[in-house]
Amino acid sequence: MTDTNTPMLLITQVKSGITQTPAARKTLRALGLTKIGSTVQQADIPTTRGMIRAVRHLVTVEVAPEKPVQAPKPAEKEAPKEAPKAAVKAAPKDTPKDAPKAAEKAPKAAPKAAAKEVK
Repeated sequence: MTDTNTPMLLITQVKSGITQTPAARKTLRALGLTKIGSTVQQADIPTTRGMIRAVRHLVTVEVAPEKPVQAPKPAEKEAPKEAPKAAVKAAPKDTPKDAPKAAEKAPKAAPKAAAKEVK
């Protein structure tokens, strides 16, 4: 790892890596850059400087302040309030479940019997 006294660099991606060589795209990813405008803080060591040099046409570099820079936290959104659930009317408990089926079958049987008598 890096020493706590090592100066830090702020690296910001300013151009897209889409049309670049695969090596340049991998270097951007290794630096921690994923989108245009994203900024990372890396130690100012020769390894990092070499990576920056390889993609210098895609990034800007500045020396970071002494205290680490923290991205502002996005404001927490309130959870949407749940809409009241519609009340479902339940069938009365007194009637048996088979009662509606029996009522449907009974009228159908009666007309057949009446039709036989007419003939």
